[in-house]
Amino acid sequence: MLARLSVLALLLALASVPAAGQAHKPPAGMDTYLFGILKTGHVEPPPAAEAKALQDGHLRNMEQLADEGLLVGAGPLRNAGDYRGIFIFKADRRAEVEKRVQDDPLIRSGRLVLELLPWWGPEKIGDRYFAAKREDPAAPDRMLAYQLAFLKAGPNRKADTDPETEKIQTGHMAHIQEMAKAGQLVAAGPFLEEGTLRGVFVFKLDSVEQAREIAAQDPAVQAGRLVLETYEWFVADGVLPQPASAER
Repeated sequence: MLARLSVLALLLALASVPAAGQAHKPPAGMDTYLFGILKTGHVEPPPAAEAKALQDGHLRNMEQLADEGLLVGAGPLRNAGDYRGIFIFKADRRAEVEKRVQDDPLIRSGRLVLELLPWWGPEKIGDRYFAAKREDPAAPDRMLAYQLAFLKAGPNRKADTDPETEKIQTGHMAHIQEMAKAGQLVAAGPFLEEGTLRGVFVFKLDSVEQAREIAAQDPAVQAGRLVLETYEWFVADGVLPQPASAER
């Protein structure tokens, strides 16, 4: 039942993104977050001692954001070019988030740039992690490897609908359902602002290559309506939902 409910919530979210100007109210089982994408700022690297101080301040600021209930999930991306990491914030406190992230010395110095996008994702992101921290504050984080796929607008994306695009969209939603039921997809959802980035898939598989191969079977990807960028993402155990068991 839980697996079916999570799949239904995911499909509703991806199928019902509101038009510009409409209220951004997620369907049951989903919540609204600010999805923060950290990118390289292309500022000259500092001396080693200064770089360490900046990194230490960056980590302290992350801890403070989490303690204040603003940051519910975060982790670095590996081998991702200018993409450096991901933050997931509470969306209902955007003004606080925008102010507090400027206290991050790496962002303030311009060495990192943060892009914030409203995003629908699974509800209760971070709940298991913070519950475990309350029980044992001294326990070290256990970082797990996930595979994160950005879904970007492809060269064949159309603004209008016709029988062909409706067929592709139906196949797209069916493929999402298959991945979720198989326990491959642990989180997914659309960005709520029109732009190049359309959504995110998060997999718990053995490799980026495996995630890319599975995601590439999506009819919208095969038709060129969406393109994929897939990276390895490290997140503390308990932040993201556990994979659903494959239905027998």
